Amino acid sequence: MLPTDSLFRAQLAALSQDPKDLAARVVVAVALLESGEAEGARLLRGCLRVSLHVGQPVTALWALGLLRRYAPLASNDETLRALAARYARTLPDVVHLPDLLSEVEQARLDEEEARRAVDLGAQVEALRPLSGAALVARATAAAGDLSAFDLDLSAPPALGALSLFNAFSEQTLLQLLNALELRLFTQGDQLIEEGEEARGVFVVCCGRVDITRRTQEGETIDLATLGAGALVGEMGLITNSPRVATATAHDDVWALMLPAPAYALMRECKEEVYASLSHLVGGRMLQNITKFSPVFRALPRSAHAELLREFKSMVVQPGEVLLRQGERGRGLFLILDGLVRVNQLGSLEPRWLREGDIFGETSLVYDSPVTATCTAVRRSLLFMLSPERFKQMLDQFPEVRHSLSELSLFRNLDELYTLT
Repeated sequence: MLPTDSLFRAQLAALSQDPKDLAARVVVAVALLESGEAEGARLLRGCLRVSLHVGQPVTALWALGLLRRYAPLASNDETLRALAARYARTLPDVVHLPDLLSEVEQARLDEEEARRAVDLGAQVEALRPLSGAALVARATAAAGDLSAFDLDLSAPPALGALSLFNAFSEQTLLQLLNALELRLFTQGDQLIEEGEEARGVFVVCCGRVDITRRTQEGETIDLATLGAGALVGEMGLITNSPRVATATAHDDVWALMLPAPAYALMRECKEEVYASLSHLVGGRMLQNITKFSPVFRALPRSAHAELLREFKSMVVQPGEVLLRQGERGRGLFLILDGLVRVNQLGSLEPRWLREGDIFGETSLVYDSPVTATCTAVRRSLLFMLSPERFKQMLDQFPEVRHSLSELSLFRNLDELYTLT
């Protein structure tokens, strides 16, 4: 991260727009340290203290990782132990699913975000006459001003989210936190690449990460852009399978990486981690499949979150038969991560279903036996909706049945089809 005038202007503008922006303070601190200025370490310690108090543990771990890099002689063990003690066993009993906004609400948020970006750009332009030492001094002063925060140390510190780490005992959490590696990715760098083996899971500290995936036709589709606090590559924790998407740094990205060898530490809370991750991934995927799935596209957006809560997560092993041709359907399946082989009597070549594909709905819609056998090829994470709940959905939303009936004009519904 080069300590340029452009960088200092951008962070100074960000602090003018939001005086509580801790990420901007950390970036200023790093730029100072890269310039050989010891003031950067003082700023990092201030960010660490504030982030712990206001409940921003990811920022605290980011600042701690930077202090380890730039001030290695300082002892940070006490801070890690405090984090482990505070966040151990704090995973909520009920997993809160992501809010699925209406198109109007999403449009309003997009408009607000665009307006903030324009305002930020205007502030950067207004600072353009400022340069060199004067600019650095002003940015340093703004980053060191913590008056915007309520730092009443007599009050208990806030408890923020620490992604999947909240499930563990204090001892295990301390080991996991010690295993984290701080990484910097510049614009265009890949955090993970589709098809490669899982090397670790990332927690984004700062910056944006674009998630893309290749279709079977070779087209690249945009799935999401993730920001600070997001998990990237988390499915490797469950299935140990090759990456199903590519994650690319949209701009400069600082991220904490938990390397794959540390996954073994999570065994004590395997089920809790699976449940938390499956709902997190399911929420993301639901927002994606509503763009192309006849089942979900026909539903009003207000029903998406309610329907997602009805799905049950399941991890299946290689060779496990999910549906057997000629038998009654077990439910509607959504593949979060994995590979499923589809074999039909009379067909010479199998078909393949992968992440985002839905299967099992035809037999439920037409109350008929399953038309193909579906078998997990590798360890896979699935969502399943029971036949009873699926039929309730059809009764509640006839447009779903109508959408599937229209699809039958173009597809042979005697065969299992994939909806992606």
